[in-house]
Amino acid sequence: MTTGGRRLPKLRATGRGIGQSPLSTSSKSSSSDNSAIMQLLEQVASGEVSPQAAAEFFGPKLEYESVGGFAKIDTSRGARTGFPEVVYAESKTPQQVAAIMKVMIDGGESNVMASRVDAKMADEIRALLLDHHLTYYEVPRILASKVLGIVQGSGGVAGPAASDGKKVNDHLMRCCCARLTWSALLVGVYSPHFILQKAPVACVLCAGTSDLPVAEEAAVTLELADYRVTRLYDVGVAGIHRLLRNQHVLQASDVAICVAGMDGALPGVVVRAIPSIDSEFILNLIGSLTFGLPTSVGYGAAFGGLAPLLTMLNACSPGVGVVNIDNGFGAAVLA
Repeated sequence: MTTGGRRLPKLRATGRGIGQSPLSTSSKSSSSDNSAIMQLLEQVASGEVSPQAAAEFFGPKLEYESVGGFAKIDTSRGARTGFPEVVYAESKTPQQVAAIMKVMIDGGESNVMASRVDAKMADEIRALLLDHHLTYYEVPRILASKVLGIVQGSGGVAGPAASDGKKVNDHLMRCCCARLTWSALLVGVYSPHFILQKAPVACVLCAGTSDLPVAEEAAVTLELADYRVTRLYDVGVAGIHRLLRNQHVLQASDVAICVAGMDGALPGVVVRAIPSIDSEFILNLIGSLTFGLPTSVGYGAAFGGLAPLLTMLNACSPGVGVVNIDNGFGAAVLA
């Protein structure tokens, strides 16, 4: 590649690593690729190559890998967004899910998960992938390549992030850098303050025990992504003292996911309790990050989750974001 008479170094092709971003969440980049990247950065520093030309070199690589004619794996999603592609297993056969997960794991992806996997399908998939040691999380219906040391309980911090700070910081830096433009990264206009020094804490609340499967889908997804999670379960507004007595848990959290069916009133109450990262004064005016996650729990007029969805969308308290009904995975990624 040449730009203005200057030649840019070319990354060596490495199979599935072709087009891989240097800050990918997978482990596909080779040492020779890293050497070429360092060479390019040195050329930018010396003025031999312009930042704009280098940014073009690091532009998004829209790579995918076909699996059996029925799937195309987005191999660069983790590098682009900070979160790798997840297999939605519902309506797929065990053979299809197993084939997709096998290609992802064999390709070097360290965090492979499938959502909406029932127990029978999980057994069938694991039988097809005996050498890959997959873990099934029954309540959230998640099958994953990662093992979590989960200690569940109201108000407790769970997940590997609480004990593995370096791993968490590395993951957060990759996620943050995935959201910065390459031109900004190369010319140095970003600030180190963008990189978080500790794992943020997400508080997952559910109004009732019936909402637990959806809440756990959100919580376990976050933990698989190396974030810290606190759980507050069965704290619905019918007994609001249960929530008020746990305000300290909310105040120690950076974001809240409020899971509720029936009337769906929980997010509107919680949004005023989360502290702002920047200023307590701002908190009193606008609140902080609170996401409503409606569930299909409820009697007839709940219309399978439509009633709590509309309640959350029409919350009087400002600052409530809402995801689709029963979409615990989507709430986790948004948070």
